[in-house]
Amino acid sequence: ERRQGRTIAQIFAEQGEPYFREVERGLLDETLTGSEEPTVVALGGGTFAQADNFDRIRADGGVSVWLDCPVEELRRRCRGLPHRPLFRDATSFRQLYEQRLPYYQKADFRVDADQRDPAAVVEEILRCVVF
Repeated sequence: ERRQGRTIAQIFAEQGEPYFREVERGLLDETLTGSEEPTVVALGGGTFAQADNFDRIRADGGVSVWLDCPVEELRRRCRGLPHRPLFRDATSFRQLYEQRLPYYQKADFRVDADQRDPAAVVEEILRCVVF
């Protein structure tokens, strides 16, 4: 949003989702190649669910951790986020989650993030083999 000078909703409305995903892919590439040190990158659910991005992360030697929560909890958390064009209602949110779920399930590690203290989630992530 900062680089584009407009919200995600504005980008979707003015140029569509394909353009947004192209920009997103460019930023991911920039992030993955921009540091010689190991880097933690928190991706939005749609970023990881794009086949090209998933393949790019793997090709670069990246390791993925899926922070798993029930779809109802995810929807509750996302309800307060402004400018999210794909989060319209409960039905479309669930459909979007179900479309993305096969990608999430391909993550190298799964961490249960439901109803847990963030510090406990971080502790579990740090216990993953890569760290």
